Amino acid sequence: MRYMLTVGTGLKLSSGRIVALGRLMLAVLYLLAIWTDANQPTRAPAATYSLIGLYIFFALAMAILTWANWWRDAKLAGPAHAVDIAMFMALVLLTEGSSSPFFAFFMFVLLAAAFRWNWHATALTATLLTLLYVASGMIVRNYEPSFDLQRFMVRTGHLVILSLIVIWFGANQRW
Repeated sequence: MRYMLTVGTGLKLSSGRIVALGRLMLAVLYLLAIWTDANQPTRAPAATYSLIGLYIFFALAMAILTWANWWRDAKLAGPAHAVDIAMFMALVLLTEGSSSPFFAFFMFVLLAAAFRWNWHATALTATLLTLLYVASGMIVRNYEPSFDLQRFMVRTGHLVILSLIVIWFGANQRW
């Protein structure tokens, strides 16, 4: 079932289009956020900018490929979701601080699963993203003496709580 959002005077956008636009806007925001912050990216700047540039290209290509073709959108949703998850992990490892939009990216990936599939897929996505976040934190902790464990634990708690809320809404929605 395709869900539609009516914008303005009748422009209708399917959930696939919303996800594609959200992915592109978030990728550009991520680039702008770390580019304007003198302290970002904290690790491997050249690799980080290259990775974000590739992701922007990927997001633009996905928007173009899927905009007018719901079947292509359905076929590419799983692989695109996997790329989104991989980008979440990579960018969590490479950026930090207030300009790192890891939280918005986490919510985007989680909501994309909720829009596209069911609450089971949302729960699996939330679990995987949270485990990847914890794993990346443990990796960084081993290499950086200034690692802020309390901030990491609070952020992990936020991810878990929001995951549970989104999963609950997904399991209890009545369409």
